[in-house]
Amino acid sequence: MNTNTYKIVVDKSPRGYACIELVFNGQGEAIDYIIIDINPSFARLTKKEKSALINHSLSEVFLTNNSSHWMGKIIELMKQGGTTEEIKISDAAGSQYFGVVVSPVDETHYIVLLSDLTDTMQKVKESENKYKLIVDCMSDFVWVLSLDHQIQFISPSIERILGYTVEEISHFNLSDFTTPESNEVGLNILEEIKTQALLGTNGNIVRTFELEHIRKDGETVILEHTVQFSFDYMGMAVAFIGIARNITDKKRALNMLTLREELLSSILDTTTEGIFGVDEKGYCTFTNASCLTQLGLTEADMLGKHISNFFSFSEEGVEYKFDESVIEKVLKYGRSYRNTETVFFRSDGSSIIVEIFVNPILHDDAIAGAVITFYDISDRKKVEQELYESNRSKSVLLANLPGMAYRCIFDQNWTMTFVSEGCFDLTGYRQESLLYNRDISFNMIISPSYRSYLWKKWQEVVRNFTIFREEFTIITASGEEKWVLEQGQPVYDSNGEVTALEGLIIDITEQKKRQAEIEYLSYRDGLTGIHNRMYFEQCKKTYDEDAYLPLTIMLVDINGLKIVNDAIGHSAGDALIVRTTNLLKRFCRKGDVLARIGGDEFAFILPLTAETEAYEMLKAIERECAQDNNQIHNDLEYINISLGYATKYRSDQDLLEIERVAEDYMYRRKLLERASSQSSILSLISSTMFEKSQETEAHAERLKKLSRLLGEKMELSENELNSLELLAALHDIGKVTIDEKILNKPGKLTPEEWVEIKKHPNAGYRIAMASPKLMPIADLILCHHERWDGTGYPQGLKGEEIPLLSRMISVIDAYDVMTEYRSYRQPISKMAALEEIQRCSGTQFDPEIAQTFIELMVENPELLKD
Repeated sequence: MNTNTYKIVVDKSPRGYACIELVFNGQGEAIDYIIIDINPSFARLTKKEKSALINHSLSEVFLTNNSSHWMGKIIELMKQGGTTEEIKISDAAGSQYFGVVVSPVDETHYIVLLSDLTDTMQKVKESENKYKLIVDCMSDFVWVLSLDHQIQFISPSIERILGYTVEEISHFNLSDFTTPESNEVGLNILEEIKTQALLGTNGNIVRTFELEHIRKDGETVILEHTVQFSFDYMGMAVAFIGIARNITDKKRALNMLTLREELLSSILDTTTEGIFGVDEKGYCTFTNASCLTQLGLTEADMLGKHISNFFSFSEEGVEYKFDESVIEKVLKYGRSYRNTETVFFRSDGSSIIVEIFVNPILHDDAIAGAVITFYDISDRKKVEQELYESNRSKSVLLANLPGMAYRCIFDQNWTMTFVSEGCFDLTGYRQESLLYNRDISFNMIISPSYRSYLWKKWQEVVRNFTIFREEFTIITASGEEKWVLEQGQPVYDSNGEVTALEGLIIDITEQKKRQAEIEYLSYRDGLTGIHNRMYFEQCKKTYDEDAYLPLTIMLVDINGLKIVNDAIGHSAGDALIVRTTNLLKRFCRKGDVLARIGGDEFAFILPLTAETEAYEMLKAIERECAQDNNQIHNDLEYINISLGYATKYRSDQDLLEIERVAEDYMYRRKLLERASSQSSILSLISSTMFEKSQETEAHAERLKKLSRLLGEKMELSENELNSLELLAALHDIGKVTIDEKILNKPGKLTPEEWVEIKKHPNAGYRIAMASPKLMPIADLILCHHERWDGTGYPQGLKGEEIPLLSRMISVIDAYDVMTEYRSYRQPISKMAALEEIQRCSGTQFDPEIAQTFIELMVENPELLKD
């Protein structure tokens, strides 16, 4: 395209065209512009002749109050390299608006293009006025914030919402009328909008959010803000623009609605009734927790599902289901429905019995759905069934009761209005004979001695609203006396007046007999048949009266019973107790009390008995005891007793103290007799041991002799020597508790028999511990079968854990047993026995003691002679 063509295009262009040259001052700053060339449109737009423009400065052409504005804008545009700017020019003829584009030609020359925007701006102005009127009349308020959050514009509605005028709030920042929490939220959201807008990632996004603001009067309100970014016509981001709406009342209403919904939901979920709703087509719209629990379903199983999916299950091709047509009828006809008993089937095959209510939901007189409420009455039905069964059972029970159930009038005749079939078995009278006292009143059947008492007791029961329970006797039609137990209670009306008495009367005659037998036995000693301590204690209270003074308590104790029990067995001890009882019974007079008050203790209560009489009785018992013992061939059956007594003469004396004095007296006598009695018992036990076993007195004497010799060689003290000799004589005393068939068995013992044999050290220990004389050697007896290597019995002691004297008697006893005859084997020579002891040294025997014993025997040849 040539130059003429360009000129034609420029001249014909509706836009103004001018070429300008900068005018500089002495400092090189542009201070004005000289127009070098223009096109016709430029003259038309500026309303100047071409001659008035060419070679004239811009300041001469536009001699207006905004010339400097023109110049400044053009300089600014030149610096920006051709950016468009809207410029307003005012003159006498009015205002004009131009869109200016400046493009550089070289450093001093620029092309200026003008576009007339006056009409456009006028339309914008009119539009602004119209929208301003709309904004000013809005209930919401409009606001504009700069990019740094300063208020640029806010509509007057702000005053109605926040109480501030436009002038008051125009100097505020957002934080000045926003709560701290909301201010932070608002600023964050504005920054997000700004960032996204400037990055162009989301276009011109619009955000809606809620903030809490503080009114001028201090009240807090909630405003809903709708915000977007504002751009100028060049597409530059310039501000935030938003609309704020007061939603405080709406939020409160929503909160109240939410609260009501939560409350209703809570009520629904806490009620025990199952509740669910369906829409008009039968699809579930809501359900409560109880419904889900009772049906075994989840919300996902029900919500949005049709009722045909509930309350059913299939088993082996058979479908069990609830008839949902009743709900469909409510949805169709809008009438409520109730069924007092129907069955809901669960998907797992179980079922519940329910009472169901179906009520329609109406909206604008149209059926919108239904609410179904049901109660699980399975337990109630179960109770009803149980009640039915109970009533049936009661009828059967009443017909078969061993006694008589009754209902009677509250009068002294006990006028019967109902009696059960057991009446005849109990009283011998037919039911009709007793009803309304036709032939006889029940009062006449009661034994005369009880009639007045029972009437008074029933009056107390009625008056105090309690239960009646009494035992008494009746006279049957045959004249037989029976013990009966009556249990009953009054029946009151609503005014508290007695309308009847109801109860049960049963025959307890046999029970009373058994009770008497039990009472007899409870006061008797099972072994001897005489009274026991319980009876003795009761009798002390009975006899502790002045009428029985002087009152003597005499106590008797069997000496050495424990030794007999441990040594020979409890059967022997029991026999001794029975023999002693039979002896004491001979001295029990009429009115006296004899009781066994302990294992080996007896007591007399002797009313009207002075000390002199008691002493004579004591001596007579001792004489009788001696005479009985003279007639006994078995020494172990000897009766050895100690007695003591004390007498109460005055009522101010304490009977317990009298008993204590008697006990002290008895124990003093026991101590005086104890040594001889225990020696006698031990002697008897030793004799029994020699009789039952192969342990002879000669064996005991040999062991005693060898024990003293070995003990002297080992330099034992005299006290140790005495203990060793006693141990030699009685180390096997526990064998008295073993069956002599085992002790004297000629052949080999069975494992079971060995178990019995191994018990004799423990038995010997118990016997020794029961006697003060033997107590020092009790542990030695217990350990005499322990082995040096720890394989002995009964404790498995090892080495020097075994007492020294037990280790010594182990060697001596083994030597004598090997060299003497036994039923189960022949003796060996004494030298062979010593060799065996040498062989077992360090295993069965203490090696030092074994060696010392061998040396003793070798040093004394006479001991080795057969």
